[in-house]
Formats: sequence, structure tokens, C-alpha cells
Amino acid sequence: MLEPIQDGYRNQATLFVYWSMRVLVLLAAVIFLLRDDWEPAISTILIFFLMFVPSILKERYRLYLPFALDLGIVSFIFLTLF
Repeated sequence: MLEPIQDGYRNQATLFVYWSMRVLVLLAAVIFLLRDDWEPAISTILIFFLMFVPSILKERYRLYLPFALDLGIVSFIFLTLF
């Protein structure tokens, strides 16, 4: 019964935004590391791992997080970097 609710906002466009934010943060971390900017690189790597906290809570502790909330949390974390 929860499957239609969980997949309500999950479509190709939102999944693209969801995963592209994570890829952009990882790419920014690599660029910072290549430039030897250690402080921004470490903060970007920490933000990258912080973006996975909602997914870990969902899978490991079986916490119910709708996709819209997960997307909102990841977006907020992404926007704190830039």
C-alpha cells in the first residue's frame, strides 16, 4: 500500500536532479583536490557523505522518508555548499 505513496514524486526528471546533485558535489571535491585547496575539499567530501544520510536512515533503520522529503533534504544540503 505504501509503494504508490513512496513513488509519487519519483520520475525521470526528479531522479536526474537527485543524482546529478550528488555527482556535482563529487566533481567539485575532485576539482578542489586537484587544485590543492584542502579546506574546501574536505568540507565538500563531508557534504557528499552527508547527502547519503537520508538513504542510510531509510535502508538501515527502515525509517519511512517519502522521496519528496529525501529530495528536499539532499537539495538543501547541496545548496549549502554553493
